[in-house]
Amino acid sequence: MISTPPFYGETDLAAVLASVDVPTLHVTTTEDTIRIPGRYSPVQDRIDVYAAIPTSRKALVVFQGGPHNVFTDRSLRNGGPLNPLVKQATAEVGLAFLDLVHRSNPTPLEDWSATWKPILAAAPTPFQVDTQRWAKKRRA
Repeated sequence: MISTPPFYGETDLAAVLASVDVPTLHVTTTEDTIRIPGRYSPVQDRIDVYAAIPTSRKALVVFQGGPHNVFTDRSLRNGGPLNPLVKQATAEVGLAFLDLVHRSNPTPLEDWSATWKPILAAAPTPFQVDTQRWAKKRRA
């Protein structure tokens, strides 16, 4: 999930998201506020969705700065010099997350966090993986 506005008309996020049992990657920014006529969604809405996902196989990335539209293909007025960095970092974290999910390899996500630390407000924490399985794969 890159962005999730609130579930309008729903008040119990845990109930809405109770059936989510797949690994999820949540990406947002500290300024990811949605303001459109009739709709308002602060960044906390995205944090709340992350928290309500029942599986432990999830990760949260929060970039420092950058408006809601920083994730779109628009390059002007959407985060200035931060814009291309967030786009590149988001693409890379997606791949690192897939390594964690499908290869039980936390190293790419850990390396990603170290590389992009200067623009992160919160780095993802790799969830528990089968380290024995990963060790066997590394030796092969």
